[in-house]
Amino acid sequence: MKNRLLYRILAGYVALILFTAIVMGLMYARQIKTELIDEIRNDLIAQARIAALLGIGDIERKLSNLADISSSRVTLIDASGRVKADSEKDLAQMDSHLNRPEIQEARIKGQGEAIRFSRTLGVDMLYIAFPIAEGSEVAGYIRFARPLFEVSKSIDQQYSYIYKCLLIAIIPSFIIAFLWPEDLFHQLRK
Repeated sequence: MKNRLLYRILAGYVALILFTAIVMGLMYARQIKTELIDEIRNDLIAQARIAALLGIGDIERKLSNLADISSSRVTLIDASGRVKADSEKDLAQMDSHLNRPEIQEARIKGQGEAIRFSRTLGVDMLYIAFPIAEGSEVAGYIRFARPLFEVSKSIDQQYSYIYKCLLIAIIPSFIIAFLWPEDLFHQLRK
């Protein structure tokens, strides 16, 4: 009788701890992901906005420096969608970028962004694009991109921390359950 009741109490306690930890972990991971992506987005927007003020020729000459300073992949795209320069890939391997979601949004709204998988680099990327104006015409687009593996790495670290906390909570529960003095159990029943 004692063991059955004790195991029910223990099972309920462990289930409550697990449920709470899982829900909190999921909420916490979502919050961290949102904050990290917002931080990367704001940084890329600031960098791209400044770079868009340069002319196409200046951007093409300084593309490598822009990429180094911003720690980003930088792509220069002409008005027809042809890639004129890219900081990480050979131009011969690149197709037209005019139909990329971030370029389409930049063309329509003046600023574009997208989070999607880069087939070229093989990772999820955050892309920010701005049109480059020369006079009243759009001469092309500047696009900054950064991989989101840093976000995944940070979330994985948080999950690791949560799992360790779960172990810290569950192990003492089992120890208490198995070492529970029988006379203390009877005193609590009275």
